[in-house]
Amino acid sequence: MPITLAVHNDHALAYFRMTGITTVTEAANSLRAWVSHPSFNPDFTMLVNMGSAEKVEATFLGTVFAAERLTTALRAFRPRGHCILYAPDDIAFGTARMVQQIVEPMSSICFDLHRTERKSLAVAGLSFTSFSQLDSALGVLAPAA
Repeated sequence: MPITLAVHNDHALAYFRMTGITTVTEAANSLRAWVSHPSFNPDFTMLVNMGSAEKVEATFLGTVFAAERLTTALRAFRPRGHCILYAPDDIAFGTARMVQQIVEPMSSICFDLHRTERKSLAVAGLSFTSFSQLDSALGVLAPAA
């Protein structure tokens, strides 16, 4: 699975890790998986690690259409959701910015985009300095999409 989800209740965190080639549909499905998760809490921070993704297949129109189809899931984040996107390279960062610009105006989710692991984890309120430390602390991740 290109996107895995781990819920870290102690830190009020939903952690998404992208690997391989990921599509907009898979990203949308992972958000739906989080909203339907038994531990779902709209106050949890969503942390997305795009650092291991080889490629994210996304177009502007495809992202707009996916966001429109996610309207019901996006409504679950009231009054305010928080999503941190770790996007270390230019392609990932550009994709993350596109998602931010499409989803923020139509939802109550606020996005923070960062290029460094340390900053992404710190903004999420975590004391880890790398995603490998976070991955180790969470153990095996269950598929989200």
